[in-house]
Amino acid sequence: MKLKYSFLILILILTFSCKDSKVDEPNKNTMLEIEQRKNDSIAKIEKQKAELKKQNAEVLNNVGISNVDLKCRGNGTRAASVYGSGVTIYFTVENKTDIGINRIYFQGEYAFAGRSYVHKEEINYEFRKGLEPGESQKIAMRPGMLSKWNDKINPGDKGNLTLNVLKLEDYNGNFIGED
Repeated sequence: MKLKYSFLILILILTFSCKDSKVDEPNKNTMLEIEQRKNDSIAKIEKQKAELKKQNAEVLNNVGISNVDLKCRGNGTRAASVYGSGVTIYFTVENKTDIGINRIYFQGEYAFAGRSYVHKEEINYEFRKGLEPGESQKIAMRPGMLSKWNDKINPGDKGNLTLNVLKLEDYNGNFIGED
């Protein structure tokens, strides 16, 4: 009886220890199919990203920025006593898109006259009641306390300010133009 059980245990051990090499070896065709599906998915996502980027660029191009000006009021001037000293950025925004804009983000670039230095800084403006499609609004904006505009630009500095639209935020908090 002992021999019979020993023999059965030996057969079981041999059965489980002797594996079929075909079962353990990965199926190369299956691996290639999985890799191809993965590559197809990545290509599809990249194509969708490129299309979205193109659509976002078209929307951003439909936001008109005009009448850009920058004024710097020094301490002790009459204007500074009324409005406060520092930089004020003036511009007009026209919404030529088909969406309402809650906030607009810019790259402001101030090129000093006769200098190669250009001060660049991201700024944003939130419309109090939004900017509906087809509307335009004149803006007088004072950069915040953490902004470098007031440190870099002084009264009497001559230069040229340009504003480039980076992204928009719609009324639902969705960003347009953001990668």
